[in-house]
Amino acid sequence: MSAAVRDLLEQHLGVKPLLAIGGAFVPAASGRTMTTEDPGTGEPLLDFAAGGAEDIDRAVRAARGA
Repeated sequence: MSAAVRDLLEQHLGVKPLLAIGGAFVPAASGRTMTTEDPGTGEPLLDFAAGGAEDIDRAVRAARGA
């Protein structure tokens, strides 16, 4: 995915890298994101939320409460 397409998705459609925790889409607690690349071209494909220990704890709490 080109930078222009990523910018379009984020700015105009509100699409941001999020995690699914407790039935809601939320950003990583750290706010960090990572980018995956097309292995054939090396071009960026997708940004995703880089979850960490705090996000795992939130997900476990949400699952236990379900």
